Amino acid sequence: MQGYQLKITVKGSKPPIWRRILVPDKISFHDLDDIIEEAFGWTHSHMFSFYFREADEDFQGAPMAGSEDTADESVEGWLWEGCTFLYTYDFGDCWEHTVTVEKVFPYDKRYPQVIKSKGPNMIEDCGGIWGFHDCIDEAEPFDMEAVNTRFATWDLAEMADGEAYEDVDEEEGWSILDDLDDLEDVWDVDVVEDGEFADGAGIREVLEEADDDGESFGEDDTGEEDFLKNLESMGLDAEGIRGFFEEDEGEGWAEEDLEEYRRQFLRPSRLQDVYANYKKGELETIARANGLARHGSMKKAELVSWLSGRLLDGHVMADTFMYADREEIELFEEAIESDGIFASEDLIGSSLLLCTYGAFVGDAEFYRVPVDVEERYREITTPEFRGKRQGRWTLGVCCDAALYLYGVIPVVKLAEICGRYGIGATDEKSLTDYIESRIKSGGINYALRDGYLMDDMLLESNMYRHVLKTQESFDYYIPETKDVFLQYGELGCQEPDEDTQFFLDYLRKKCGLNETKSFVTFYTVQGALRMNTGSDGVLLALKTSGCKLKSEKARREAIRQADLLNWHVRHWDLKGHTPREIRGDGEKIVPIFGNTVKREEKKIYPNDPCPCGSGKKYKYCCGRK
Repeated sequence: MQGYQLKITVKGSKPPIWRRILVPDKISFHDLDDIIEEAFGWTHSHMFSFYFREADEDFQGAPMAGSEDTADESVEGWLWEGCTFLYTYDFGDCWEHTVTVEKVFPYDKRYPQVIKSKGPNMIEDCGGIWGFHDCIDEAEPFDMEAVNTRFATWDLAEMADGEAYEDVDEEEGWSILDDLDDLEDVWDVDVVEDGEFADGAGIREVLEEADDDGESFGEDDTGEEDFLKNLESMGLDAEGIRGFFEEDEGEGWAEEDLEEYRRQFLRPSRLQDVYANYKKGELETIARANGLARHGSMKKAELVSWLSGRLLDGHVMADTFMYADREEIELFEEAIESDGIFASEDLIGSSLLLCTYGAFVGDAEFYRVPVDVEERYREITTPEFRGKRQGRWTLGVCCDAALYLYGVIPVVKLAEICGRYGIGATDEKSLTDYIESRIKSGGINYALRDGYLMDDMLLESNMYRHVLKTQESFDYYIPETKDVFLQYGELGCQEPDEDTQFFLDYLRKKCGLNETKSFVTFYTVQGALRMNTGSDGVLLALKTSGCKLKSEKARREAIRQADLLNWHVRHWDLKGHTPREIRGDGEKIVPIFGNTVKREEKKIYPNDPCPCGSGKKYKYCCGRK
């Protein structure tokens, strides 16, 4: 079973009124209407419709269904990750809502849940959005707990699957990931809302959710994996941390095992032969994920032929492999050179490229590249192509380093830094074009606004303005060498050194964490400090990672240790400097656990020695002036 994470926003509302809701799959549009009306306080008194612009398709319904009602249609086949459509309630007042499918994920409940919201309930028959603003003070506040209590009593029926999801007879051999659930990791979802960055609320809520589920590092491997996903949702470099948990994919497998699988699962000659084993709905998911959407009326056999042909087109394939991540390309090329590799379903599922251009046996965790895919790949990857792709990767690492150190930076300044290090795209326009292409390709935490490149968590809440304000007093920290600068982008963290080793020792000796978990906790706390999320975020990071802070004394000690670590962490607020590097200037602004404070001279009390050196008490000397 799976579900959809929807963000529903009332069009024209200022400030925006929205709800983020989890809904089960295989429901009707009537069910979805009931969910939306309940979440916004509508009273089921008017007609409604769902409109899909790309398909020019409209599903209409009424409080009492009639012969013209089309809302009994299943939502299956109409909702996929990243799609957006329009929901309209009351054709007179014309309340329009933008609905975005943010995520498709495993979901075992048959009722919806509101997980975040902003704004009050709506008011019926007030004249639409303009009339609503005139009487918004009369609107009832939205009670998420009460709504979720009502939702928990629902039991939405599963509608029968349509042709797009009908089962097909599959021969033993190549298969696809379970309903492509793991492809949810391919796309990023902005989970940070207004105001959540400044005081650390975002990190607190994410960690609290993990803690409420009982999924801490001290319990089992599932908790570790879920915690790493939480790190990703906070904008932290969970992939860098993940390496501490993952074992070598091939560990425990001998070459004879690999050879046995090569014999058992013969290498496909054509990508088309691989796709013939998939369900039609899975093929449509691959097509949509690759930006190929004109396939709705095709039968499965037609879709197999059309999709494999389009994906093997030289221009389409060149674009895909030019903009792919280096890790994806390395795995793909290893599968070619080794004539197959052992790889986990999670690893393959995290890559749209690998899912698109390979054949995978889930039970055996064995991955191969079809012959025609390899041949076309070798044709397009000329030395010139590889050189250009390597240049893009280096430029991407440069952008990653800038976001790690500064959080937000003018594109023109980043171009200047690129020029200093001899990295490509040294003018503002070409760098902007590159960044826009990376954002379009998805899977990164970039955002562009007003000529600034920023971490996308700063965009929706406009927190980038706050960061820019706090940065005004400082020059950019720019390492002397390109290698040092790029290391921040490669690693996405600051490695422990002689100044910060003490914190690792504290985690091992005082908190009882093993080596792996102490490193994970080190980087998590480091990220919380870097983004200035507050002491509560630090404590929750420690708690969720398995630290047993049972007493107030233990919590105070944890804060003290994190405070010491804080002085060696590179901060966004300080344009990449550490507090220690700028501490000598008493007028500098130094971040201390979520509060941007101004350092002040030590206060002199009346009975203190006068600082002028006279030997008299202050109150009898300069204090009298």
